[in-house]
Amino acid sequence: MTAEQAFTESCESITGNIVKTISTQGIKAVYDELNDDDKAIFQQAYSASYMPAKEILQEIYDEVASGNEIRTVIMHGKRAAGDFPVGKIDGTDTWKVGEK
Repeated sequence: MTAEQAFTESCESITGNIVKTISTQGIKAVYDELNDDDKAIFQQAYSASYMPAKEILQEIYDEVASGNEIRTVIMHGKRAAGDFPVGKIDGTDTWKVGEK
């Protein structure tokens, strides 16, 4: 897969119908809508990513449930205004591919 294809597919998966489906019906609804060949690809990718992502996803869920997530966003905003500004992304490889 080329960098351009990866960028396009990433953007489409983030901003496309998949977001609405997952947020309203869950990730299983995405799986259920796939044909058999795509289901096999999904199973392989999901299985490979599940354990590496499990810990961080649990942390995210816990942070949101406890209310800490919004406090973290506010604290980050304060840091960004001070000594730790948010880095520029317009020079990254992803940005350059997206400009094409």
